[in-house]
Amino acid sequence: MTLQLLRLKPIPLPLSPSSSFLPSLSVARKLITSRTRAIVLVSPNNPCGIVYPPELLKEFYDLAKEKGIALVVDETYRDFVRPDSSSPSSSSSNSRGKPHDLFSLDKWDETLVSLFSFSKSYKVPGYRLGGMVASEEVLEACRTVADCVQVSRRSQIAEGRYLNSIRYQICPSRLPQLALAQLLPQLRPSLTTTSDALHARLAQFRDLIQLVPGWSVSSSGGYFSYVRFPDEYGPHVGSEQVAKRLVEDCGVVTLPGAWFMPEKEDEAWRALEEMGSEVVEDRWLR
Repeated sequence: MTLQLLRLKPIPLPLSPSSSFLPSLSVARKLITSRTRAIVLVSPNNPCGIVYPPELLKEFYDLAKEKGIALVVDETYRDFVRPDSSSPSSSSSNSRGKPHDLFSLDKWDETLVSLFSFSKSYKVPGYRLGGMVASEEVLEACRTVADCVQVSRRSQIAEGRYLNSIRYQICPSRLPQLALAQLLPQLRPSLTTTSDALHARLAQFRDLIQLVPGWSVSSSGGYFSYVRFPDEYGPHVGSEQVAKRLVEDCGVVTLPGAWFMPEKEDEAWRALEEMGSEVVEDRWLR
């Protein structure tokens, strides 16, 4: 949405359930043009939950470096990455996984930009506080933007209609930032507990879903599981209809996969169809 606000054109990099919702390096290479400025990856992914393997992130890093563009990795849920079962440290129940080794590469800051959010790990949603790891040049440019403009969109209900407004402010609020800086040492120990609890819930959820005929977990990780519902529901029954029935009849709240897709009239949707992406089938719930 920020890119569109700035009149920049995002090009979708389709994910496929047949490849465990992992991005394709070969497809990404074909999408890069002389106008491309960055590759943006989200790992652990939202909504799929899939954690991109360190080797895959390194391949995308090499591609971005080869093309002279940035690799932007949104790592909002990185604190909930589980350790690799083959890792010696994985025997400890209190260990958390290492998402990648990109920061150990020589001159990583010429290519890599890492984004982070405090809202999930440190349980402070709503304050919109995040972090960025990048080169001094990138940070200085972003600091200038942050000092000048903050955009917030508010929705209000009046006479049964939604009214949207966009408000511009000078400078983000400083008080939450100052408060969080003091709280971080006290909040950090709970990360391990939260990570272990989420991992246990995801495992239990996968086991339970397997008991439901026709339902399956396509991917999971971080906070999320991406679940496929049966084809037998019919070709004209999409994720929004299934999500509505679940909440009305069963009291189970899910988010339709369609909410994470472009509109069918959008150019991005047509691009996904042309690429043969299976996600246009609209058979998933988060």
